[in-house]
This record gives sequence, structure tokens and C-alpha cells, in this order.
Amino acid sequence: MSIDTNRELSASIVITTYNEVETIEACIDSVLRQTCTDFELLVIDDGSSDGTPELLQKYDDPRISVHAFKENCGVSCARNKGINEGCGKVVVFIDADAVALEDWLKHLLEPFAEAEVACVGGPDVAPADDGVFALSLDYTLRSLIATGNVRQQTALARYSPAACNLAIRRSVLEEVGLFDKRLNCRGEEKELEQRIRRHGYRIHYAPKAIVWHHRRGTLRSFWYQTFLSGRARIDILRLAPDAIEPAHLFPALLTLVLLTALLAFPWWPGTPILAFPVIIYVVALLFNGLLGVVSVRRLGALGIVPVTTAVVHLGYGSGFLVRLLEISFRRIFNNSYSFPWR
Repeated sequence: MSIDTNRELSASIVITTYNEVETIEACIDSVLRQTCTDFELLVIDDGSSDGTPELLQKYDDPRISVHAFKENCGVSCARNKGINEGCGKVVVFIDADAVALEDWLKHLLEPFAEAEVACVGGPDVAPADDGVFALSLDYTLRSLIATGNVRQQTALARYSPAACNLAIRRSVLEEVGLFDKRLNCRGEEKELEQRIRRHGYRIHYAPKAIVWHHRRGTLRSFWYQTFLSGRARIDILRLAPDAIEPAHLFPALLTLVLLTALLAFPWWPGTPILAFPVIIYVVALLFNGLLGVVSVRRLGALGIVPVTTAVVHLGYGSGFLVRLLEISFRRIFNNSYSFPWR
């Protein structure tokens, strides 16, 4: 098979990778197996040093082109590179640790038949054969109690697709601009999607455009992921204040309420009302654990989901509040104050 470079392809699929040699092969192979074949695949190696460059050399498929940075430049730079190097009418993004179902691209492209649709996203779910911890994390991220289920359209937030399963019309990117390099670690797609909304275009959810996406392997790494997400939300809102949603504020407010209640613990016997937020919250966590058992069909989820739900709230809320403090400190100290995280 050879690609006719004189015509515009339906899709440019972009995989950005940084030291993901253990997962990227399965990702690439799943893209090459798509039933919709009118695409090119651009792999952007963002300065990997783990054997990824050598692995990519084994592919001899005319649909694939590899573009490498000598140093790690960040995901926004890498995605923008893929956009600029491609020629497809629609630019599609999938993470290197995800695996696409065979009809994924077909279902992702179908909504673009409507002119007002500029952006399409689909579900990213943990593989069915993953362990109980990964499946519990997957349920937590889809849970109304934990996240407001912002991965779909809800009353708590407008649908904003994750970049691990995302497609954007190229003409719209040319109109609204590419990924903002100031958001080069997390949340860059949310700010871009808000720009798309601002221009009057529609963002569509395609439930059949499914990718399997591996979850964090430890509670510690999941905490850090949610902490960085909360922190990044402040940076997104600084660039796009109109992107605010009730679901984004809830974890920070909950963290403040629980912290206040815990600090007031010595006075609880005299003021029992201070214990109510904690009691209600614990009941909500346990109830979500029961829902997790039903969803995951694993009894072990009963002990995991309440903990991961609390991690989502408190990790995200802490990141949100800490970033506010960080900005305030830097303004006070004229940007000379530094924090130990990115």
C-alpha cells in the first residue's frame, strides 16, 4: 500500500511518546488494524531514551512517519509538531499507552459529517483483563460521585474530551490556533477545546469510539496525577476563565470543608455539627464503593473505590488550592519563590 501525497487524507493520527517503549508497540499496531484505512500515522518521539527510537525503526509501513526531538520538549510541542507535519482533514490524537478498537477511527470520524462539529472524543476505558485496582480506578474516573463523570456530558460540566482519544478538524485548528505551549504538561487540550467553543463550534461525544487505556499502577502515582490535574486547572482558568465548571470547584471546596472540620476536631464534643461533613462524606465514599462493586464486578472494589474517590477529591482539591497559593507567593516575592513540582 502506498499513500498518495497529492490528495488530502481523511485523518492524520498523531501519537506522541516519551519513554513508553513498553506500550507504544501495541498502540501503533492497533492503529494499523483500523477498518477505516484513509489515514496517515505520525509518531512524535519527544526525546525518548528508553529504547523507543530503536523500536520505531522496525516499522516499514508507508502510512507511518516518525519525527523525533533530540530533547524532551513537552506534550504540547510534540502534538503541534504532529499537526504541522500531517495533511489529514482531521487530526486525531491517541496516547502511546492506549490501544484502539478496530472501528475506533471510523466512529471518531463519523460526526464530522455535520459542519458545526469541530471536535470529537470517545471513551477511554481500562482493559477488561486489567487487575481489580486498575478497574477500580477506571470506575472512579467515570463515577458521578468522584468526578461528576465529566468524561461525558453531565449537568456538572460540559463535555471536554481527553487528549488520549481526541479528533479535531484541521481547518478549525488553523482558525483557533494549536496547543498552548504554556500548558505543556497537563490540561492543554481543555484550553484548546474552550477556544473551539468560543468560536461557536460543537464538541461531540462518540460513545463507540473506544480506546483501552491503562491506568496508574499505584495509589501514589494516582494521587500525584490528580494533584497535577488540580494544579493545571488553575493555569487553564488563567488562560480561559470561561472554562470554569461546578465540577472543577467541588474538590477544592470539599477539601476546605474537610480540613476545617478536622482542624475543629477538639471542639466536636461541644459542637457536634462540625462532625456532620466528615460523616456524610464517609457515607458517600462507602456508597460509591458499593456502586464500584456493581460496576467492576469485583468485591475488592469495595475497599479500593472509597480510597481512590477520596484521592480524586483531595488530590485534585489540594493541587487546585496549592497552585493558588503558589501564584500568590510568586507575586509577593516577585517570581523568586520556587516550588518542588512542575
